[in-house]
Amino acid sequence: MIEGLKFWKWRKKPPRPAVWTGKQMARYFSHLRGVSNTFTIISGHTKRRGLSVYDVIDAEQVQPNGIDLRVDRIFTQKIGPTLAAKKEHTDPGMLLEIQPEDLAGLPPGNQSWFLDQIYYVVEWKETITIPKNAIGLLSPRSTLLRLGGTIVGAVWDRGYEGKGRSGLILGTPMLIQRGARLAQMIFIDAQEDDYLYEGQYQFEQMEKG
Repeated sequence: MIEGLKFWKWRKKPPRPAVWTGKQMARYFSHLRGVSNTFTIISGHTKRRGLSVYDVIDAEQVQPNGIDLRVDRIFTQKIGPTLAAKKEHTDPGMLLEIQPEDLAGLPPGNQSWFLDQIYYVVEWKETITIPKNAIGLLSPRSTLLRLGGTIVGAVWDRGYEGKGRSGLILGTPMLIQRGARLAQMIFIDAQEDDYLYEGQYQFEQMEKG
């Protein structure tokens, strides 16, 4: 658990008023004061024991507060999934991979996808390892946002290792080149603990030796 979240346990939150005033709003949210100051974002240039991002080939991927991730594969949902209350009853459905093509106007070998305005699942080229004392958060790059798309990310728990997948939503048809940087992974300090991620996505898409 991140150090700052302890505030939620021992700082009593005042009752929520029926009609908000400036003073009441300030009082209602006062229990959050100090929480943000306990969060530390790890610089993309910082070497942290146990934290690694493999397959980073371009210096431009390393940002002041994180690492840019490149798209490697893109999928659509072929058979609808089922999200159940218990994970053993959840059915992920079936993904259909969209193959990139060499498109006119681009140099040979620069494979790309021409995508419609729908939801996709993207797989990242980089392999991420999260240590015991950090978590990862994924955000869309501002360039993608300005072009009419966004990435839907999640919390990457400490102990996770693998090539993750995320959601891609496009508000306009878009040409995306394989290897394009779509998202930025930031790493945040967390209280070190041996309770690590052991979910079904552990070591996903990694070559088995």
